[in-house]
Amino acid sequence: MTGAIGLALAALACPPAEEEVTAETVAAAFGLVDGRIMHYEVTSGATATEDHEYKRSSSYAERLVVTRIERGQGWIREEPDGTAAVTDFEALPQQVQIVAVGDCYQRCVEFAPPIPVASYPWAKNARLETTVTATVREASGTSQHSERHTFIVAGEGIADTGEGALEVFEISWQRIVDGGTPESAMLYLAPELGLARIDRFEGASLELSSHEN
Repeated sequence: MTGAIGLALAALACPPAEEEVTAETVAAAFGLVDGRIMHYEVTSGATATEDHEYKRSSSYAERLVVTRIERGQGWIREEPDGTAAVTDFEALPQQVQIVAVGDCYQRCVEFAPPIPVASYPWAKNARLETTVTATVREASGTSQHSERHTFIVAGEGIADTGEGALEVFEISWQRIVDGGTPESAMLYLAPELGLARIDRFEGASLELSSHEN
């Protein structure tokens, strides 16, 4: 593997032995950067473009939580279940996990325990499988259901983007809600940048066109 991007992949997979792995290290490696905006082209679905903005959350005391807000043509996008497309990611010294989704004003879903997405440093075929209780809070009341999430580092590949061909880690994601039919998604992570491509559960694909910060 050659080039600056190849070196970045190698560094993410095998950080120097003397490096102290902190939550800040992991956040940077996964592109969870306060003020970063990722611009995407949507290859299917009703919205032609989306912007994903990352902001450091002040709602979690002494925890490194970064909120991603997904906007389609200027408005916060909604998931098929009506939850606003807002995700709280927490960076830990060895892991990134999902704490909650939704804006938590009208509707949000909180996970106990949080959902681990991937560990740092990388290991090919690494598997994280977790069953969580999802607590749904909305104006009409509170409900709970069970979800099982499985993340697997499938390997390395190339994502063609508006910023060129980026070498990425490919992460498969399977979700099962209340023992129902499995749903599958794919994440393509460019080290130190963020998600270069997203293949969503409902079938839409997002390809990075550009980013800020």
